[in-house]
Amino acid sequence: PRINSNNIELNTVLSLYDDIKFVFGISEPISAGMANVISNIGATIIDTMTIRDGSIAVPHLVVTVKGPLSGHDILTIKINGLTDMAGNVANAVEYSYRTAMLGDYDRNGSIDASDLAKLVLGWNLNETEYELGPTLGSVPNLKPAVDRKFDARDMMAFTRMWHWSKKNVIASSASLIDTEGERLNLEVKNDHFIIHPPKGTRALQLDFDYPANDIRLSFPSMSKEGEVIVLSNVDTLIGHSIFQAGYFGKDDLTIHLSYQFVGDNGVLSAGQSSLELKPIPNSFALSQNYPNPFNPITKINFDLPKDAHVRLVVYDLLGREVIELINTQLPASYHSVTWNSRNREGHPLAAGIYFYQIQTAEFIKTKKMVLLK
Repeated sequence: PRINSNNIELNTVLSLYDDIKFVFGISEPISAGMANVISNIGATIIDTMTIRDGSIAVPHLVVTVKGPLSGHDILTIKINGLTDMAGNVANAVEYSYRTAMLGDYDRNGSIDASDLAKLVLGWNLNETEYELGPTLGSVPNLKPAVDRKFDARDMMAFTRMWHWSKKNVIASSASLIDTEGERLNLEVKNDHFIIHPPKGTRALQLDFDYPANDIRLSFPSMSKEGEVIVLSNVDTLIGHSIFQAGYFGKDDLTIHLSYQFVGDNGVLSAGQSSLELKPIPNSFALSQNYPNPFNPITKINFDLPKDAHVRLVVYDLLGREVIELINTQLPASYHSVTWNSRNREGHPLAAGIYFYQIQTAEFIKTKKMVLLK
């Protein structure tokens, strides 16, 4: 005898809540057989097997697995000893299925904004089919033991699974988001950006990819009307979102953003965007040249908190102007200029002490440098 059909396809993700009946069609009636259901994480599985309809041998085998099941598990059904009416015994076979993750309502392998929207909707409407807690076991293999009411235990179950998903799911759904719906409503400033969700947003997810050594993303204190669920790891929020960016580097930075806004009836807006942020210093400054002493090249850095006409001049020890390095209008930013220790005619200068001075309408500063030969 051989198995020639199965009522549940192999790629099906199994529900955690319901009893599951597997019906394996067999090429002919069987008189004996054995089936075991094994959990990949060692969870206790309650199952039953049926090979007869009363006293009549039938050409199928039924395996029933009793819910609830543990999430993010793999169940393997091992079938052996299938024996036909003539005593012929088939080779053993195995079928494996993945169980859903608790909170992954759409079963796409990630706990994301669409799942958060369903939880909020179910909570508001008291639809217990979206209930998650209390739970048994540990993340990510939580088993629901629902009590037919929404409370902090449901939110805790979702939060724990959400954080685990963001840290451990390699192919995050955010990185696979296709452009959909309304355009991103975004305001980009020098050191922050403001995101306005589309009208009707129930939940949103924002995933950022940025140079971690050069930028810090943080939330300021937010005041909102009503209850707001805030999950911040890769940043999933409900409501109007303002993000503050603090800079460790001085170069222009690019943040890659994947976004998804979800309403009661599905996705309102989704896609990717690149944000160009230009760091601006808080005050005027003239840095010490580097290297110092130097021979023959040195670099001079200066900071402009606003657009300004800048004149940068080098003087000798007697106060005579040697060369004018800059005399122009410059934008607010961090600036740098390199000097090759030559005068305005292009001749090399003698070793000694020199002074460099920055001049703007609001700021004048002089520093000393030493040229060695």
